[in-house]
Amino acid sequence: MLATSRLLLRPWRVGEAGVRRRLWSERDPRVPPHRRIDDTGSPTLADLEAATRAERPPAHASRRVLAKIGFTTTERTDVDPVRGTTLFTTLPL
Repeated sequence: MLATSRLLLRPWRVGEAGVRRRLWSERDPRVPPHRRIDDTGSPTLADLEAATRAERPPAHASRRVLAKIGFTTTERTDVDPVRGTTLFTTLPL
């Protein structure tokens, strides 16, 4: 906890989960479904199902940067139902 004469910072309480969710969602509508919570502090079933169906596009800009410094794309991928597909690159030594 951090306190000043004008401000008190403390950890969130479980009872404030609904407020936190609304603040977070209003602040950034791009909040990924697997990071959303209901009023009890748990992910909602609808949000978890949406996360498993969501198709997350690869980070093209990041992949271009890796290619510029010598990394090459591999055939290896790792599929996670929440985070999406991870693409692997390699750098010859």
